[in-house]
Amino acid sequence: MLTFRLGFHQATPERAQELIDAIKRQPDSCDTVWLTSMGYYPPYEQHVIYAEQWKPIAKMFHDAGIRVSMQIANTVWHRDWEQLLPENKNHFALGMLPKDGEAPYLVGHNGSKNMSCFCWRSMQFREYINTVVAIYAERIQPYRL
Repeated sequence: MLTFRLGFHQATPERAQELIDAIKRQPDSCDTVWLTSMGYYPPYEQHVIYAEQWKPIAKMFHDAGIRVSMQIANTVWHRDWEQLLPENKNHFALGMLPKDGEAPYLVGHNGSKNMSCFCWRSMQFREYINTVVAIYAERIQPYRL
């Protein structure tokens, strides 16, 4: 049984229909498709817009009897920290700009800072991911997330 993932650049009804048709030609070949969230860390409003774009596509798969699951596209960043500076206005990072003077970067056991990686334990990061998960779960109603 195959599982297929559609990335955020494939969020089109035409692409979904192509995949549904291919699956129907090979019964029992695929029972789940995974849709991905918008990548990186845009503002929540961008995730809402993107999740709304996935909504009719998810319905197409549901109606075809194919389970829909959801993958949160990014988890820890792995990019240059300077891109997070507010003055750089990086659209893909605006949702995770440092708040209250505390940057949510990863700190090792010895206190060393990884300036290209978010700390998955930081309150800001957890709040961001939890909110993003809720945005997609409400609209897509995935089988798994």
